[in-house]
Amino acid sequence: MIQKTLVLTRKTEKRTEVTEGKTMFHIPERIRFLKTHHNGDATLEQDALLTSKTNIQWQKIFDDLLICVYNNYQRKNKRKNPNISFQKDVIDIFYDDDVVDQRIASINYYLSDCLFKNDFDSCYIKRCWEFSSFDDFYLIVQVNGSVFSLYKGDEKYRKIFYSKVVNKKPL
Repeated sequence: MIQKTLVLTRKTEKRTEVTEGKTMFHIPERIRFLKTHHNGDATLEQDALLTSKTNIQWQKIFDDLLICVYNNYQRKNKRKNPNISFQKDVIDIFYDDDVVDQRIASINYYLSDCLFKNDFDSCYIKRCWEFSSFDDFYLIVQVNGSVFSLYKGDEKYRKIFYSKVVNKKPL
């Protein structure tokens, strides 16, 4: 078990949590992408969640997942890691819901039936339709009949996710 200590810096009088040389992995409640057709509203590009370091990291993880799905289906094709991204190939194709749904379903199949086949009953990303200018996604896990957001899940499940998705490069 990693022991946490609290450090008090005299100059700034700020409290900082230190975890013996290891960074605690954070799974956000939602991962946010800006829709391309946001009518040029510059204030949307300054959204706190969208521009957070954690969100940008998770956008890259979603890119990696999409590339892994592509490479998994294109084994005969020698072109690895093509120029694809979640933003360009899922979010920006707002006009074709069937293509978007198919790509998200492919990622969900990869997560549930390939990557976490022996760990979770299912693991998938779910789109949230709350905001017209953003696409937000949740990471959902089903274990022993219980369905929950990985954000709210037990640390054990977050560690499994971390070990297979974030800690391993490439996926």
